[in-house]
Amino acid sequence: MANICCDDVYFFSDDNTEGIEALWKDLQASITPGYKDDLGQIERLFLHAGLSTEGINLRRTVVAMERTDHAVQLSLDTAWRPLHDAYTALAAAYGIQFVMESIEPGCGIFFNTDDDGIAFSDRYCVTGDTSVVTPSGLVLWEKLEYGDTFSSENVLLQHFRDLGYEAETLEILVETLDEQGVFIHSFINPYPKSIRKDLYR
Repeated sequence: MANICCDDVYFFSDDNTEGIEALWKDLQASITPGYKDDLGQIERLFLHAGLSTEGINLRRTVVAMERTDHAVQLSLDTAWRPLHDAYTALAAAYGIQFVMESIEPGCGIFFNTDDDGIAFSDRYCVTGDTSVVTPSGLVLWEKLEYGDTFSSENVLLQHFRDLGYEAETLEILVETLDEQGVFIHSFINPYPKSIRKDLYR
């Protein structure tokens, strides 16, 4: 069974509300979120809208979708890796933009393309053994769950200070936690700026 990558993708536009509306209508017409009878497969949207699927990874399922005035947000479970090519194709087809956040710890994927914090402000993610006892005497999972995210180094450090970890820097905290089997991952944006510039112009 493939590892599940959790994608959250935020399609938006400041000046093309028609594109957002068209995407939403096509989603409603083609996708029923979830796994029942494969009605949540993202490929259904491409087929409904008459978009080419050649060379595009479309393996997996829309599990939630939401509409706001200027945006559409989707959550997907995907196979192994983010569906960045699919989102790029959709954004181009509807004349809109997107940012995404993707997490798959087993494959070391902690991606966030939202450099400006438009929809996703997460910068760090914590995984590993949450059953460890912290210096404060609490079990880690009492204050932190596997996969919890943090928006800044300062917020992360303060959270662990509240658990008794007196690390002054992220590097020291990472070293201390590594020894306990708890891991801090930094979100990265692995997609070239030239691609983002072409997409968002």
